[in-house]
Amino acid sequence: MHALPSKLTRLLFVSILLAGNACVPATDRLEQAAETEAHSTPNFLLVHVDDLDFDELGIYWDHEDSALRTLPSYTRAETLGLAHQGKRGQSLGYAKVGPMVTPNIDRLAEEGMIFSRYYVTSPICTPSRFSLMTGRYASRSRVLRQNTPMGEPPLIAFNTPLDQELTLPKLLKSIGYSTGHVGKWHNFGSLNSNRGNGRIGEFTRADPNDPETAARLREGFARREQELRENHGFDFVGALYPGNVEDIGAPRSLYEDAPHNMEWIIAAARDFLAQHHQQPFMLHVATTAPHGWMGRIGDDEDRLLTPAGVLDSPPAAGMPSRRNVYERNRKNRSGRPMAIWLDDAVGALLEDLDKYGVRDNTVVIFTSDHGNRGKESVYEAARSPMFIRWPAVIKPGQISQALVSNIDLVPTILDLAERDASDEFDGISLSPILRGQKSDLRKSLMLELSLSRAVVTKDWKYLVHRPPRVIAERIEAEASLDPEQRTYGWDGNWRRDSSGNWRTPRQIKYRNHIFFPAYFDNDQLYNLAVDNMEQVNLYTKDKFAAKREELQKKLSQLLRDTDQPQEWFFPSD
Repeated sequence: MHALPSKLTRLLFVSILLAGNACVPATDRLEQAAETEAHSTPNFLLVHVDDLDFDELGIYWDHEDSALRTLPSYTRAETLGLAHQGKRGQSLGYAKVGPMVTPNIDRLAEEGMIFSRYYVTSPICTPSRFSLMTGRYASRSRVLRQNTPMGEPPLIAFNTPLDQELTLPKLLKSIGYSTGHVGKWHNFGSLNSNRGNGRIGEFTRADPNDPETAARLREGFARREQELRENHGFDFVGALYPGNVEDIGAPRSLYEDAPHNMEWIIAAARDFLAQHHQQPFMLHVATTAPHGWMGRIGDDEDRLLTPAGVLDSPPAAGMPSRRNVYERNRKNRSGRPMAIWLDDAVGALLEDLDKYGVRDNTVVIFTSDHGNRGKESVYEAARSPMFIRWPAVIKPGQISQALVSNIDLVPTILDLAERDASDEFDGISLSPILRGQKSDLRKSLMLELSLSRAVVTKDWKYLVHRPPRVIAERIEAEASLDPEQRTYGWDGNWRRDSSGNWRTPRQIKYRNHIFFPAYFDNDQLYNLAVDNMEQVNLYTKDKFAAKREELQKKLSQLLRDTDQPQEWFFPSD
């Protein structure tokens, strides 16, 4: 572990360097000083948005590189004539969107490195966030493992709290960083408890203006904020959403018309930057947007409404008014005011990095917890937008096709912060890619959700579904029904009751059985180089037998590496 140089130490070093080189031309001395500062320990700003698709950002919509315009999304599905409506004409997902107006986000991406093959290993909120904060597969969760019967693999759902885990903020704090979190957490609780939502009470029908209700809300949120500070390594916590707002028990009137409050989150983020920009910092900005439909941002009066209660005055976010967002949306005809609003939020954060003079040595990572089309499955909803800007090191305008993942971000950040992290994580440091030393670091990656597993390579994906026998029987019993009438599938909503019996709701969430023709096949093989919408299952084709066997071996090895029972997924004859 390296001692963390303070800003004062770095400045003294620079002064000594300049004094000792008085005979060197002034311009050269300044370049030496700038280089010394550029190689000091960086800050980290992690902008982590919720349920964002590629077609909801201008950079992936308009980029001159055609590969970035062909990434999986609802819009591309509609363009290709794939399913997006039911038999009665109802929408099964987002309709085709117009060009996104996201100039701040686009600029951030263009000034750094864009990744076209970034995957979250478990594409639903709680396990995805678990992996981002730990650098480990969600199946490693201590709480989940403690509650998994012997011989079974972990059933990955909204059941991977960060209790008992060694997390990024704890590790950075141990080497002198100031750490902050604002926005959505979604990793509270224990197994099968409130789906990670950190429920604060039963206030759904209460009047938030009632003094007693307001006091109980403040108490509930203060308790959760204290838990993040004491148990999860954060020095600063603000504008906390314990989980999805509709599930935490806050009064419905605080969110039913405007489910997000971006200004509240960004005002808290700017407070952190104002207080901590003079020392090395890590700030996790986890927006609740655009989770849900890309339109409902509310009115300017709604800036006072937060899940923690009604504010006395609007948050000092430094963002344009919501009315202005709607006006720009009408002018540009994008149909997505949420995208403009999210872009304004990112612009406010970048403005502060410039204002405090920390732009060049702040690593800004922008990503999402997963996509939408194929959510809660091991399909390509696991492939998400991600780009990294670090002006001191990363050359602008780069596109990486390397196979990377959310489990890589913790070891990457620790590597850049000069902390040895080689043996603690499932992920790997992306530093060689960011520094232009290597173009790729891995050949395969595992995805995991519910009792499904998949292995992804440069051009291929192989996935397996292995539900418990009783659920497999229910799925098979519906085989003769029209797909839209089927109710049992592969998602992570199965549960054991107190007697150990499997229970599952009669619902296939997110309409994945409509979007993916081979959804009900136990084994699936896709050539992502030509079919990243996963429409043609090649598993049973004899000409792909060698590829099938190769990927089965890779997945078996990944299961061994993560201490999961291979025999569950590949039972011997």
